[in-house]
Amino acid sequence: AGMILMGLIDANTHHLPADPAAAAALDRGPEGFPADHLRRPIRLTDLARNLGLPVETARRKMARLVARGLCIRLADGYIVPGHVLAGEPLWTIMQDNRTQLLRLLTTLGEHGVLSFWRTEAEVLPGAA
Repeated sequence: AGMILMGLIDANTHHLPADPAAAAALDRGPEGFPADHLRRPIRLTDLARNLGLPVETARRKMARLVARGLCIRLADGYIVPGHVLAGEPLWTIMQDNRTQLLRLLTTLGEHGVLSFWRTEAEVLPGAA
């Protein structure tokens, strides 16, 4: 569900300006994030394609996210509203994802994969 949620947040906001001055001029919601009307909804099929997931897998995971109140379905797709971005459940999911990533990196390091990547990065200019 974390991958779906992060992909959804990215899809909703990738069109917003990255420049701090331009971003500061955006309409803001009460949570301090860009207002919900600025988020671009994404259809489930498009999100599944972007993430390389079967549509049915994405549909099941999205249904769980909607049931938990972590995203909402609009007429033209799904968004993660600002109150969710500012809320505790999202931070818990992000911490869980971080823990899982650290476990993965630890395991990869134990099997020598990370040293292989470091060696490649040293040999290939621009690989890092």
